Amino acid sequence: MLSGTSDWQRSIYMKRYLTVLIAACLLAATGIAGAQNAPSAIPASDFKYDLTNDADGVVIKSYIGNAAEVVIPAEIEDFPVLELASNCFNDCASLQKVVLPKTLKTIGDSAFCETGLESLSIPDSVRDIGEWAFANCRKLKTVTFSAGIECIAASAFFGCSALKTIILPDSIKAIHSAAFQEAGLEAIVIPDSVEGIWREAFKDCKNLKTVTIGNGIKAIENSAFKDCSSLTTVNIGVKEFPEGEGY
Repeated sequence: MLSGTSDWQRSIYMKRYLTVLIAACLLAATGIAGAQNAPSAIPASDFKYDLTNDADGVVIKSYIGNAAEVVIPAEIEDFPVLELASNCFNDCASLQKVVLPKTLKTIGDSAFCETGLESLSIPDSVRDIGEWAFANCRKLKTVTFSAGIECIAASAFFGCSALKTIILPDSIKAIHSAAFQEAGLEAIVIPDSVEGIWREAFKDCKNLKTVTIGNGIKAIENSAFKDCSSLTTVNIGVKEFPEGEGY
C-alpha cells in the first residue's frame, strides 16, 4: 500500500483541477456576458401610467422616451402591465423594436400607429388589438400573432406596405374592415376558424397574388379584395355564401 501520492499522480490531479477551474470561469464569463447583452426593461419613469378601471393592473397611457428599442416591463409598482392605452406610442418614428410583456391583454386603438416598427411579436396573453393599432407602420416586415386573438380589428394594419407575409392563428374568427388595406401582402391563408371577412379588409393590396380561404367562412363583404390588381388565384373552401354577400 502506498503511503503517499507520487509526482505523476499529483500532476494529473493538478491538471484536472485546472481544467475544472477554467471551465467554471468560462461559464461564469458567459453568464455575465449574456446578462449584459439581454435587453432590460425600460424604467417606469419613461411611461405615463395608471391603474386599470378594475384596479387589477397597470395601463400604460403613453411613452415619453425616444429609444429605438423598448422593452415594456411586465410589472410597474408591483402591478402587472395589462393594457397599452390608445395612442400610447403613436408617432414614435424612432421606435424600431418593441418587446411586449407576457402579462399584456389589450393593445389600444392607434397604440403604435405611424411608428418605425420593423418586426412585431404579440404574446399569447393578448386578447384585444384596437383599431388602427399598427396602421401606417411602413417599415413593419414581420408579425407573429397571439394564439388567443379572435379578430383583426378595423384598419389594424392599414398601410403596412412592407408587410409581405403573415400567418394568422386558428383562433381568429373575423377580419374587420380595412384590416390590411394597402398592406404589402403577397399571399394570405385565411384559417378555417375565420367566419367573416369584412368590407375592404384587403383592398388595394397591390402585391397580393394568392388567397386561400378556409372552409369556415360564412361571409365575405363587398370590396373585401377590391383593387388587388395582381390577384390571380383564389381558393375557397366552401361553395356557397349567405345571400347578399360579395367580394
